Amino acid sequence: MNANSPALAKPQKPLAAPLAVWIVIQLAALAVAAAQGRLSANFGTNAEQFAIQEMLAAQIIFAGMLFPFLLRDVATTVVIIASAAPFLLLSSFLSATPRNTVATLYVYLALWLLALGFWRAALPTRSHFLAIAVANLLTLGIPLLKYFHLEFSNDANHQSLLELSPLTQAITLIDAPALDFHQWGPILLLLFAGGSAVAIRSLDSSKREVE
Repeated sequence: MNANSPALAKPQKPLAAPLAVWIVIQLAALAVAAAQGRLSANFGTNAEQFAIQEMLAAQIIFAGMLFPFLLRDVATTVVIIASAAPFLLLSSFLSATPRNTVATLYVYLALWLLALGFWRAALPTRSHFLAIAVANLLTLGIPLLKYFHLEFSNDANHQSLLELSPLTQAITLIDAPALDFHQWGPILLLLFAGGSAVAIRSLDSSKREVE
């Protein structure tokens, strides 16, 4: 490998901007949950119980929308994954979610972020917008399609479609944390495919450098 190779010539990108955006997103989700709790106290309801769902939704959805920016390199990806933990924990205090459930949710969230990081590294820049569209389909499109289907149809079939959405699977884990293939299979397959794509691209780059 010479000094002009991409691995050496490519400077490390600063992580301050992605981390700041990520923290703002999570602070906003936490503030919304806390504000709902204060407002609901006047009406005898407990909106804070949904704090963990709101935090997970914000983390999963916005990560899918912004992953080419948020997960720009290995160091930034590690920091983004690590910084998600305290906010998930804080939201669990509001919703009184058990610690073992929080740990399960964090593992699932970390796998989603890691899978997005793999795909960010594997895909060329020109494909990032397409990748964002696919991520939005998984996090928003599938749940919305299922919602409208149930809203305007009495047919409750096609439940398997929701198994492809990391958002719906993460929400399911809140009430029923378990090692079930239907819950963990899609995210693990996405992670494996992304890791394989990164490995293939690295091998291709190495071959080109040798040539």
